[in-house]
Amino acid sequence: MERSPGGVTTTRGSNDSIRSLALQLLKPDKITPKTALRAIRRAKRNGAFWRALKPLQRSILEAAARAKVKKYTAEKLRNILAEIIAQLELYTLRGTLILLGLSRLLALKNITSLALLKSKISYVLYLGRRILETVDYFKPWAS
Repeated sequence: MERSPGGVTTTRGSNDSIRSLALQLLKPDKITPKTALRAIRRAKRNGAFWRALKPLQRSILEAAARAKVKKYTAEKLRNILAEIIAQLELYTLRGTLILLGLSRLLALKNITSLALLKSKISYVLYLGRRILETVDYFKPWAS
């Protein structure tokens, strides 16, 4: 058991479900070599390229960015690239806000429908920002 940012006690299984929901929310709809290159540049800027990805994932993403095609037609390749890009996106501010917002939203309401969460993505980001801006998040001993 551990304490989450919203002050709710959670178990390891619920954190894994929040992470998997966040990864599904962060998956890009359209994957092109330009998308892969943009993800690599952004991840190298914030250091997530080396922290978040295994060497095989890094090489797949770099090869996809260098490909001379307009779009990827193989469904498996698109799914793999979408998962890799979503993992990188978790290390950005948007990813952090979505993780925090989902933890708070699932503590308040038991919503697990992905379609409903995608329609309320701005509310999830709002909740994550509210948690991040509270003093109790940074100083739990202050309250």
